[in-house]
Amino acid sequence: MNRTYQMMSAGIGAVALGTVSALDPKTAQLMSHDFPIGICMCGLTTARPQAGDPDIPCPNGQPQGGIFYLDLTLGYIIVADGQGGWRNPSSGASI
Repeated sequence: MNRTYQMMSAGIGAVALGTVSALDPKTAQLMSHDFPIGICMCGLTTARPQAGDPDIPCPNGQPQGGIFYLDLTLGYIIVADGQGGWRNPSSGASI
């Protein structure tokens, strides 16, 4: 599965400080000088990390608790609860 990552510029390269961009892993690596601050994985609700994804740690068969994901459908960051669910990190409500 191809992941995209929300990255932020530190202003030390050619990109203005605070510029945010969703980059695929290869582009993120190539542009690491311009976008050195990794925020989190990102994508639509249907692309949330899930059990069985080869690039996601799943110690109990579910995505590890504490994985942050910018859900572009919802428009905000959510966090894996380690039990197969996703939660709003501000309120703890199930998403």
